[in-house]
Amino acid sequence: DKITPLQITMWMQGIANNGRMIMPRLNESDSTKTIYEQMAQRCNIDSLKLAMRDEVKYGLLKKAGSEYVPVSGITNVSQENGLGDRCAMFSGFIPGYTITVNIVMSGPRTRRTPISIAKGVIDWIAQYRLHLGGESKPEKKERPLPRGVD
Repeated sequence: DKITPLQITMWMQGIANNGRMIMPRLNESDSTKTIYEQMAQRCNIDSLKLAMRDEVKYGLLKKAGSEYVPVSGITNVSQENGLGDRCAMFSGFIPGYTITVNIVMSGPRTRRTPISIAKGVIDWIAQYRLHLGGESKPEKKERPLPRGVD
């Protein structure tokens, strides 16, 4: 009755692949195993992709957008548990990658946190895995020395 983050990622990846759902891989060298050749009708998949793309372009998920690649996604926040915590989630995709961020936290910024984490992951993938928008390797920045240390 409960949906896990891995199941959400698999569902999202199936939408990104036009309905073909494959088993997640832990390593790039793992073989690909198809779970469903067509998990839903293509017209439904296309409608979902358009709605998720528009949510990032024009809706509540604008901050997940990237200057490097088109981003499609959804977000959700669970009800508070008895301790005041919530599970916040962003799940989406860019060309070649599916991204899901789940975080348990409390406070008013619950929805924004996974979106900002996802944006950082998306931009990193675009720059350093897809080699878009700049250097192909992350810059090594010098950490400033603490005050009083020469």
